[in-house]
Amino acid sequence: MADIGKAQFSTTSLRAYVMIGVMALIWLFFQYATAPGTQGWQWSWSLYDIVSQLWAHLYTFVSGIIAAIINLANYLYAAVFGGEPYYFSSWVSEGIFLKPRNLSNLMTQTAVTGILAVGMLMVIVSGNIDLSVGSVLGFAGGIAAFALSLNAAEDDIAKPARIILMVSVALLGFVYFVSRKIDAWTSILIGVGAISAYTLVMFGYSLQSALILAILVAVLIGTFQGTLTAYFKIPAFIVTLGGLLAWRGAVKWLLGGNTVPIQDEAFKAIGQRNLPIEAGWALAIVGIAFALFLAYRRVRSEATYGSGDTNYVSAFAKAAITIVGIVAFIFVMNAYQGVPIPVLIFVSVALIGVFLTTSTVFGRFLYAIGGNPEAARLSGIDNKLNVLRVYALLGAFTGIAAIIFTARVGSAAPDAGTLKELDAIAACVIGGASLMGGRGTVFGACIGALIMASLDNGMSLLNVRDFMQDIVKGSILVAAVGLDMMGRKQG
Repeated sequence: MADIGKAQFSTTSLRAYVMIGVMALIWLFFQYATAPGTQGWQWSWSLYDIVSQLWAHLYTFVSGIIAAIINLANYLYAAVFGGEPYYFSSWVSEGIFLKPRNLSNLMTQTAVTGILAVGMLMVIVSGNIDLSVGSVLGFAGGIAAFALSLNAAEDDIAKPARIILMVSVALLGFVYFVSRKIDAWTSILIGVGAISAYTLVMFGYSLQSALILAILVAVLIGTFQGTLTAYFKIPAFIVTLGGLLAWRGAVKWLLGGNTVPIQDEAFKAIGQRNLPIEAGWALAIVGIAFALFLAYRRVRSEATYGSGDTNYVSAFAKAAITIVGIVAFIFVMNAYQGVPIPVLIFVSVALIGVFLTTSTVFGRFLYAIGGNPEAARLSGIDNKLNVLRVYALLGAFTGIAAIIFTARVGSAAPDAGTLKELDAIAACVIGGASLMGGRGTVFGACIGALIMASLDNGMSLLNVRDFMQDIVKGSILVAAVGLDMMGRKQG
């Protein structure tokens, strides 16, 4: 059993390292291609021209890396022995892609897709799928914008508040009717509905109401679709495909086919503002302390429940890699305007996803259901209830993503969120998730989302036409699935 566990761990680690390596190559390519002095590719059918251009680009690429290494050595020498360092100009330093400003924009672009990918990953792991998250995102964002645009009297507010409470109670009763269970997870529905109704009465159509209503609507939709999938045995593909069309129609009806601008600056700050520099470093300190705590806890767990060996050096050496990454991330973000608020929310959602999938019974149930549903059922797992829960959880994450997306754009539009479901699914698949269920990690989904956002960002910087961007992303998705299937067959 120990050998099997080590083999699985090494396979997972290898997949993660490969994804990080692929992302690094993509970043280097776009940094090279966006440098001012880099020559473009001239298409030719002549073999001589093709070889000549390949040689020229390879020479420029390698010489740039050598120049960057020399620059780093000069900087370190000047820092230690004093003096003014001399720098060689190269594409490494002159490219646009790896500038702090663009990296900050890249991380902000990743936030929405990443949050959706975290929820989608858990749904895919359970052996299901959701094609409606893009439409739900647009509808929830439309609800938030619509609520902010109203200025109703107290009597006008009481009516929708009662409707919200009644719908929440009705859906809770519906869930109980089909599942015959009321536990902490399903009771959250009535709690969220009651809080939403109370907030609407107390604050009116305000920021608080807009935020809670957006998340509530998405949770209710996710619960409804999860119930149809789990208890009425309607295939998830059909349920969510119908949801893709139905909720897109709902947002068109809600907004009247028009774009609704948002005037509330506090709401727009959620998607457009950055944390102060000091707050960024405070987060770095918290992240470093948390990484050290996890390393210590891991060693103590291995000593108590494992082989009994306590290798603190190895554990803290691994934690050092995480710490370097945290410091580098905060340093780069602070070099522009600070850590973007959407990125902070994305990281928080990702940590919640990691906790749920690795440290809770619910997460283990999802992997068991996706790996072998019949075996999971025979072992006592309530497959239906857990599928309903994961759809409700995806709904909550979709509501959060809708708030960020709408705040960043500054308006709600009928076509908001179009094809976002495909970006989320592609991020999960590129990150190593199996569409058959039972396999995938939140870390992989987040890296996949970052790769997808990097392709969008880099190709936009290079002024690549829209149709070509779609072709490139589609080809990469198919190639990733194909390579994954080949690796599984060989394994």
